Amino acid sequence: MVNNTPNPIKTYYIAYFDILGYKDFFETRKEEIPLFLDKINNCINDTLNFIRGINNSPIVNQIANIDIKVKIFSDNFFICMESFNSPTERNRLLAFIGLIYDIQRRFVVYNEIFIRGSITKGEISFNDNYIFGQGIIDAVSMESAERCPRIIIDNKLIEYLVKNYYSDEDLGRINSIENSINNGNILTSQEYIFYNNAISMLNIQINVLKAINVLVFKFNDKKHFINYLRRFDMKDVFGKDNIKSISEYIKCNYKQDYESFSNIQVEDIDNILTLHRQILVKKLEEFGYNNDTIFGNQELSEYREKILKKYIWATAYHNYICDYYSKSAYCIYVQCNCDALFMTMTAKVQTYDYKI
Repeated sequence: MVNNTPNPIKTYYIAYFDILGYKDFFETRKEEIPLFLDKINNCINDTLNFIRGINNSPIVNQIANIDIKVKIFSDNFFICMESFNSPTERNRLLAFIGLIYDIQRRFVVYNEIFIRGSITKGEISFNDNYIFGQGIIDAVSMESAERCPRIIIDNKLIEYLVKNYYSDEDLGRINSIENSINNGNILTSQEYIFYNNAISMLNIQINVLKAINVLVFKFNDKKHFINYLRRFDMKDVFGKDNIKSISEYIKCNYKQDYESFSNIQVEDIDNILTLHRQILVKKLEEFGYNNDTIFGNQELSEYREKILKKYIWATAYHNYICDYYSKSAYCIYVQCNCDALFMTMTAKVQTYDYKI
């Protein structure tokens, strides 16, 4: 049943993104619209099914209280999750970032659709008919100001995620208790409870920082964004032994989720980089020079250059990830020049050892 009543304004984590080149398809590539529509349809269905699976997961709902809401209009995607003041809130936010990471990977690597967007936190009212509030204004403003094909993350969210769980005073108390343990002293019941809770929370913080290191990247312009090309392996975050314990716990208590959890496959980085390289090479060749349609038209040449720069940036990001994994065979070497008529940038993919 459709909810037509206004819901109270609440605080949400908000992700907003749109599709790069959407307008161009309808203006200059009318013959490609059916294929483009099929790709977008695949992305939308894939995204909705993925979110539906998360929302229907007993363990996700009961333990983390995660309920993802989504709105799609034209080429605009709006995804949000209510924010709470809970002990597991950083894990909830991290899970939300992980969701967007997975969605962007599906769009770009498997459907050849680059997206640009933002993740922030703000107040909105959300029902079946509309989205209302300052939060959506902030998310759209962040996205509109971004030039590169990436999903940037509000610095305030990153600061919240990396902030110490304990004050300097509490950390001093933890050190004092550890010294007592090392000296063979018997702890009081209060010290024992505090220390066990503290160690548990500090381990959680370590796992959060490990996950952020995979899911989030900061390039040379100091902006944090979704690191969609990095491979996410839960064993690298939680450790192999902990994953076994988690798996056994899910098997005993959440049988509906166990099959999905046990079938999670770590994606092959060679396959990811191969597909991403193929897509970028095609885009660089398409927008790298003034073709017969553009030749002699300064406005179209400048528009082509504007798009080309986005893929040049994506190529630099791609090459960085290749270097990180020591996969130089998948690097893309590009020689940049300029058009003699309008002085707009041109680019040509090279086979020799020349990086951007």
